[in-house]
Amino acid sequence: MRSAKESKEKLLDVILKGDEQSPSYLQDITSAIQELSASKCKFDSQTADGEWQLVFQQDSSDSPALQKFTRATEDSGKTFANFDVKEGVFYNKASVLSGVADLQATVKFDTVPGKEERISCDITDARVTIANFLTIPLPLRVKGGWLDFLYLDKDLRVTRGNRGGIFVHVRPIIPAMAIVFLQQLLADSSRLT
Repeated sequence: MRSAKESKEKLLDVILKGDEQSPSYLQDITSAIQELSASKCKFDSQTADGEWQLVFQQDSSDSPALQKFTRATEDSGKTFANFDVKEGVFYNKASVLSGVADLQATVKFDTVPGKEERISCDITDARVTIANFLTIPLPLRVKGGWLDFLYLDKDLRVTRGNRGGIFVHVRPIIPAMAIVFLQQLLADSSRLT
């Protein structure tokens, strides 16, 4: 069995470089997630807090229709699930239809006594914004959901929802690359003076 570090590297490598049409694509992802989940993860609010970018999603047959629609129409790299642990909420945000619309759901969460890996999830608000102009509230309020943390560290989060969907998130890639670029730029400019 691989170490957590090796399983994490394998998971990200398959997601980022793998061929989605390959028969082994989902098998390799499932295998790496099973290895990571063997570490018996628990929800940690400090680690979960902040921005998370979706890099992989596998819906189950029981996944809600809106979740399946979002996955089918989302703009690659523009779906997030950002935790604000101080407020006890996370925000699912997705840019869909080539950036024409943005979906957002606000989810109130809490820890579940006796289940260290689980948080309860109630959707308290949902809306779609069209062309950054028109915001339409959606009549979507759902209580009683949950999210299991299969793996969590400072830069990778793997979760399973109460309807069986699997979600892999990383810290946002573009801002991190921008910071590295700016640090390099500052280092280079200091050498010039």
